[in-house]
Amino acid sequence: MKARFLIVPGSALMALISVCVQAYRLPNQGALPNFDKRTVATNTTTAPTSFAPSAVQQAVAMLQSRVPGIKIDRDKILDSPRRIAAPRGFLTGPGGRGKALSDAAVDAVSSDDPHRVIKAFLNEHAAVFGHNSDVLTQARIKRDYVTAHNGLRTVIWEQMLDDIPVFDGVLAGHITRNGELVNLSSLFVTDVVGAANRGTPNRAALVASPALSAAEAVARAAANLGTELDVRSVIAAGVAEGADKRQKFRASLLRGEAGARLVWLPMNRSSLRLCWQVELCSRLGAELYSVLVDAETGEVLLRRCLTNYLTDASYRVYTQESPAPMLPGLDFPASTQAAEVQRDLVTLSALSTNASPNGWINDGGTETTGNNVDAHTDLNADDMPDLPRPTSTNRVFDFTLDRWVSLKRRAIFKTTISDEAAWEMMPCRLMRKMEAARTTRTFLLRPTANQGGCKCTFLPVRILIAMAIWMARLSCTNIPTD
Repeated sequence: MKARFLIVPGSALMALISVCVQAYRLPNQGALPNFDKRTVATNTTTAPTSFAPSAVQQAVAMLQSRVPGIKIDRDKILDSPRRIAAPRGFLTGPGGRGKALSDAAVDAVSSDDPHRVIKAFLNEHAAVFGHNSDVLTQARIKRDYVTAHNGLRTVIWEQMLDDIPVFDGVLAGHITRNGELVNLSSLFVTDVVGAANRGTPNRAALVASPALSAAEAVARAAANLGTELDVRSVIAAGVAEGADKRQKFRASLLRGEAGARLVWLPMNRSSLRLCWQVELCSRLGAELYSVLVDAETGEVLLRRCLTNYLTDASYRVYTQESPAPMLPGLDFPASTQAAEVQRDLVTLSALSTNASPNGWINDGGTETTGNNVDAHTDLNADDMPDLPRPTSTNRVFDFTLDRWVSLKRRAIFKTTISDEAAWEMMPCRLMRKMEAARTTRTFLLRPTANQGGCKCTFLPVRILIAMAIWMARLSCTNIPTD
């Protein structure tokens, strides 16, 4: 079994987009579905850009040639690169040099700039994004932190116009402690000023005095959830603050306070509308919603449920430190071996709904892939899951355990392969490493009963090589016939 830990930019990105996500058990009455009127309309408008389609294609091709297998996911509204990542390894080498980035691009950015690698990437591959790093000058840094245990740096910018945020307008990058660019994501509008002027011709006047008040927007949002509010019953809980006029409101038919603020909503890559973003919870249900109401027309353009519901999943696992637990261990060396224990069927949704608001396995998922772990067998050590992957249609992962499977190589060798052919196909990376270290002294880690630890026993290299050959040949005999 291999547990692969994933660094996913979408995790940081969605943490910004859905800042108030909550996780609960599903009630009898389900949540209202999300909707986005932008996905219904046909986007026939193309934003003016200095990059011709052929230039974009050439830029993508160059990036693919530098980083084989690179994955570029495009946003369906903006056509921007929602995620750029390499399936194996990073986008650049240490210090940002190599692979996707040339030395000239890196040297063009000040070495004192903590975001040097990200800016260099945006500049060299501007045609892929539709913009270079200049867009960051008008953006604000939403987050910039370093994870303590691995040194991974996460930087997230939020696009702004008239000191009002662009809805979902974030650019996120992840950099290792060695300066390697892990991945990059951009939901920035290429020409944000031009897009606002085209989508909202009376932009300055509307920003100064929206045609629809914040209280009216709260009433429109509540009506969209099925709760009719008299706008006179919507009472301000404080004064409006900032250019986005953020404010809290109360109403008898709402749960708690509702929040409202101005945002720019990209209708497509060339048009922005000024909207009220209202976050509220109706007494008709327990869910928290984000509703975007046009600040000029009062039309509801988008609705998202910010409450995630979880369903349980069951796993047959060892609930103690090992199949033969022995904690606390012995105080002295001994040959005592603890008795084996059976696995237990554990049922849970998530150990922490803050860390995993959608469950350890995404709600509805039927494979052991979660928000930060991909658990699978990898018998041939190619860093790819063995297929077919085990699945469970009822979310009960209760499989027979065979701890000898890696030795028998059942997933690799068939009865049509002779022992000699199977021997030639063996990876035998351990043997190759031993051959390279033939002149060195090495040691074998031998498990002991003392707290599941290991005892170091020094052995000559030739003995280890003989042991490896014996084990490899053993794995190629008695091949199953089914």
